[in-house]
Amino acid sequence: MSLMLSSSDELDVFLRSLRGLLMRIFTRFPTKFVKGGIHDGTNNLNYITLQVGVLKSNVIKNIKMLTDEAEKLFARWNQFKPKNETLSEDRDAVLSAIEFIKEKRLQFNELQASREKLLSECEQFDMEKPDFPIIDEMEADLEEFENNWILYEQFNEQLQKLANEDWVVFRSKTYLFDEFLHQWTEKLKSLPASHMTVRIGKDVDEFKEMSDGLKYCRGEMLSNDHWLELFRLLGMPKGTTLERLHFGDLLTVHENIIANIEALKSLNARAQGEVTIREAIQELELWAAQAEFTLTEYKHTNGSVVKVIKDWKDSINSVKDTEALLQSLKNSPYYAQFTDKTSVWETRLADLDQYLQWMNEIQRKWIYLEPIFGRGSLPSEASRFSRVDAEFRTILHGVSSCFALCFIPYGFFGYFIEQ
Repeated sequence: MSLMLSSSDELDVFLRSLRGLLMRIFTRFPTKFVKGGIHDGTNNLNYITLQVGVLKSNVIKNIKMLTDEAEKLFARWNQFKPKNETLSEDRDAVLSAIEFIKEKRLQFNELQASREKLLSECEQFDMEKPDFPIIDEMEADLEEFENNWILYEQFNEQLQKLANEDWVVFRSKTYLFDEFLHQWTEKLKSLPASHMTVRIGKDVDEFKEMSDGLKYCRGEMLSNDHWLELFRLLGMPKGTTLERLHFGDLLTVHENIIANIEALKSLNARAQGEVTIREAIQELELWAAQAEFTLTEYKHTNGSVVKVIKDWKDSINSVKDTEALLQSLKNSPYYAQFTDKTSVWETRLADLDQYLQWMNEIQRKWIYLEPIFGRGSLPSEASRFSRVDAEFRTILHGVSSCFALCFIPYGFFGYFIEQ
């Protein structure tokens, strides 16, 4: 057995061995041992005395080591423990201070466990129990800081539950954030005023002001380009995307949200205006794809049946309504960036309106003249009308095959009008 028994496990093993040895001595030589005349047990007693002395010496060394460790920990605690000035810094600084307190609590608990072990060993060896005033002083100071700063940790833990939410989900539930702020406003009213309650109250007030701007960050109308502009406006890290955006990301830049509420309003108004114009252009394109003529049958003098256009008023009014829609977009302050598309449609609709007027006139005259020439009247003009008749029936055949209002082959109108 080693003469240096320092650990608790070694101490326990030795004490069990010591109890067993003493029991064997008392059992084997009870009378002689009591009378003090036993020589066989002398070596054993000397051994026991030596081991007890070694253990006491180790306890004294451990007391000195514990005192040194406590002084070092207390010195670091006094140097780096959070100051009231920390409460004037940002949330990250406050949270770092709380982490420092929790870290020192763990280290202090290890010291406390070592002290309890040493006090137990002193009692076993009938040694005077040492005082550790530094440990007692640090314990009181640490508890005071924990009681003060734990309030902010509670505030942050509740806030973090909301912060972890995906923004695309949470943006429709921001009332939960408002409820959280209201609850803490009421809680702070019920607590004694302190540096910490003042700090939390400041955060609550800032978040309330930020909450007013969250409606401009919802972004249902924002395109990808608008979102990139919003991220730049709020100073969010490069690479931020809507897919990975959390409510906590917006909390981090809450000061930028407050400072840029007017810019966010403007961005949303522009996005809404641009969406309105885009939807109008899409509606116009859909109209062009779906607008059709209403046709009816006309019996040609040669016996064939030709489909001709009827309800001209409805077709012409449909075009004019679409022109009015396009003209209404010009009142938008965001119209200019869409002129490459709208100008094309503006020209097409104006042309279509004119061509429908011409087409209506041509068909009306054709229906009037076709029976006349079909009966052989005006033979001197028969060949010219025959060419016009053939071309016009080709156009009508195309219209009857497609029905589309925008199908009219505009290039023929000059020729028809001339004829």
